[in-house]
Amino acid sequence: MTHGVGVGMTGSGKTGLVTVMIEEAARAQVPTVVIDIKGDLPNLLLAFPGFEPAPLEPWVELESEEHRDGVRPELLGARAQELADKRRAALAKWQIGEPELAAYCAGTAVRVLTAGARMRESHSAVSLVLRLLGREPDPAKSREHVLLSVLAERRLLAGQSAELGAYWVMPPP
Repeated sequence: MTHGVGVGMTGSGKTGLVTVMIEEAARAQVPTVVIDIKGDLPNLLLAFPGFEPAPLEPWVELESEEHRDGVRPELLGARAQELADKRRAALAKWQIGEPELAAYCAGTAVRVLTAGARMRESHSAVSLVLRLLGREPDPAKSREHVLLSVLAERRLLAGQSAELGAYWVMPPP
């Protein structure tokens, strides 16, 4: 197959199916270009070549009342070890061990391109600032939003910062 489209209802397993298809294509060293509108597939970057817990620590989910800075290192390490053990057991069901993981990681290169990410981030920031100022944050209804977004887009296209502070030079008090 040279082309494909995944279509289905929410929760029907499209992302899981496409992820497996991409992983299998990568294992076979078949170059793959994927357009992911929703943004679920960058999880493909979370392929680790082994079962050590340390690389998993940044991805350990904490309880809502915990904060990463306040969690004892041994607790974080224990949770990462649990995650690594679960991962090892789940992949063993598919006869995937450390040699297969290492080969997969060595033979694949995932590159995620997000052409409009910086623009979307600046539009979100503009909406947030307008909301905080009590102004209309909807880009379809707000002249202020359109103006600030156009300014941000021009700065980004010119290779400049689009931080909101870059628009105004505040005189010192």
